[in-house]
Amino acid sequence: MTDQPTRRRPLLAVGVGAMVGLAPLLAGIGALGGVATRNNPNNSSMELSGTSLLNVRRINSTLASDVSVANLRLDLGEFSATLGDNACLAVKSFDRTVDLVNSDTALIPASNIKIVTALVALEVFGPAHRFETKIVGNVVDGVAAGNLFIVGGGDPVLSLPMYRSVEKYPTTFFTDVTTLLDALVEAGVTRIEGSLVGDGSMFDEQRYPSGWSADVKKTFGGPIGALLLDDGSVFGLSQKPDDPAFAASQELSARLRRLGVAVIGSAVSGKADADLPTVASIESAPLADLVTDMLTNSDNNTAEMLLKSIGLSVKGVASTAAGAGVVIEQLSAWGYNTENLVIADGSGLDRSNRLTCGLMVDLLNSTSGRTLLQKLPLGGSSGTLIDAFTEPPALGVVRAKTGSLTGVKALSGFANEKPGAPVFALFYNGSGVNEESYFRPRWTDLVTRLLSFSRPPDSALDVSPGQ
Repeated sequence: MTDQPTRRRPLLAVGVGAMVGLAPLLAGIGALGGVATRNNPNNSSMELSGTSLLNVRRINSTLASDVSVANLRLDLGEFSATLGDNACLAVKSFDRTVDLVNSDTALIPASNIKIVTALVALEVFGPAHRFETKIVGNVVDGVAAGNLFIVGGGDPVLSLPMYRSVEKYPTTFFTDVTTLLDALVEAGVTRIEGSLVGDGSMFDEQRYPSGWSADVKKTFGGPIGALLLDDGSVFGLSQKPDDPAFAASQELSARLRRLGVAVIGSAVSGKADADLPTVASIESAPLADLVTDMLTNSDNNTAEMLLKSIGLSVKGVASTAAGAGVVIEQLSAWGYNTENLVIADGSGLDRSNRLTCGLMVDLLNSTSGRTLLQKLPLGGSSGTLIDAFTEPPALGVVRAKTGSLTGVKALSGFANEKPGAPVFALFYNGSGVNEESYFRPRWTDLVTRLLSFSRPPDSALDVSPGQ
């Protein structure tokens, strides 16, 4: 901290005035402790810093931040008091705990689990990682005497452009498979004597996490495979085939025929020999972009495919269980308490997932967590928040990840994009909590209170206490 002895007298005057003005506030802070830490006896949210608040040397950025945090804590008291045993809340600002209610209670987080999946995927692969899909086989003079294989590399957004028109939340960074087919034609391929075989063998054959209910399968997620085209759908079919590699073979064989390539064999799935040469290939957008789409649109298939890819990369096993194990190990390696954490899938559709509000806020408040800020839906503007927070002050300001299952509603994110802005996690579990009449007013109430938080002015942040 820079020494500025010439400011000692003016600073002292400011300090004394500030203490007088803060006296009622400090008294209120003391009275609020029981509300801020209800059901959390070991999590005191009343620590404003390691030194006494009434120390003139702290009339600088620390005290200014403490005052803002204390004001927010007072404002949240009424909201926090409404939370029952089946809800949790955690709020941090300036790396200080603002409010904790049942923050160590492990609840069903629904799609908020995608934040955990995203953070670990970015750690394992790096933001620049791309997933490759390729066509392999032996081609001589434009003719494949046998089969060609389209080999899936775990790209979760491989699709035909027209598929975006039927998506509820259209994918921005999709991998246009027509580019791959065009490359095959440009390579001179005119005839495939065998089949265009769909190869999804990089992943295991479990199409759905074991805890998924029948009503979510094929509707909200899956079937999962390393070769997944248009989420496993086939144009003209009302039901997705059980094997997404077969679905891709069926769709792309028909597409190749329309491009003038004779495909003699029928659609089929199988596994390519490892030594077959590559005829054409295509790569996805960088992982950082895929994660943006996944969080903004709450893409379940992307989350599940990333989890299997995580398992393959670290454990050598492309399964949900292997990926889940890596996630827990990574969070432990980062120093987080994972005792109450249950990872059953990557998307949050499995009702056996468990996560605490405290862990969620700690993750978001970390350096890597804050890199997700621009990847989350924007209130009233994008993704799953496009029809929420449609009025000021939250409109176009709050960024958060939603989560919803029957009897589950979750919201975690950032009140706004300013430095020091509150980071929060709010989970509700219980009958009726996913009804709009229940969660909408509560979301609005919380976010409005968080947005009342006032970041200290630059002049307060820049003051130095002198010697």
